[in-house]
Amino acid sequence: MPVLIDNGHVTCPHCSEDIEVKQQRVGATYTKTWKNVPARCLNIVQWWIHSYPYDEMTKQEALTNYRFNNNITTGSFFARISELLGLEILNVTREVRVNDSYIKKKTLVSPRYSLNISKAQRVLAVKGDLKKL
Repeated sequence: MPVLIDNGHVTCPHCSEDIEVKQQRVGATYTKTWKNVPARCLNIVQWWIHSYPYDEMTKQEALTNYRFNNNITTGSFFARISELLGLEILNVTREVRVNDSYIKKKTLVSPRYSLNISKAQRVLAVKGDLKKL
C-alpha cells in the first residue's frame, strides 16, 4: 500500500503511528569506486560551472536549463545528477515544509542543487582523472 512521505515521515495507515523515513542523500554510491569521471558527467559539470556557477536549482530547473542546448532524457540527466552528488561535485539541500501565506498551508520545497565549485574546478583541471585529485 503506497503512503505519502511528508517531511521525512509517514503515518502508518493501520495504526496511525508516525514513522521517520531514512532517505539516501549521498547520491549514487557506486561512484566511490570510479577512477575517472565519465564524459557524460563532465559535460554537465562544464555546463554548470560556465552557466550557473553560484545558482541553486531543483533537478527539474537544471534539466530545463541544460536541455536548452543539449539533448538528454530526463532519466539520464537525473542519473548524472545522482552521480555528481556521489562524487561530491554537487551539493543538495533537504526538502522542507514552509508556510505559504498565499494558500494558507505548508508546502513542500524541493531540494536544491548547487555546484561545489572548488571540486568541480579540480575535476575539470585533471580532465576527470580522480586518481589525480
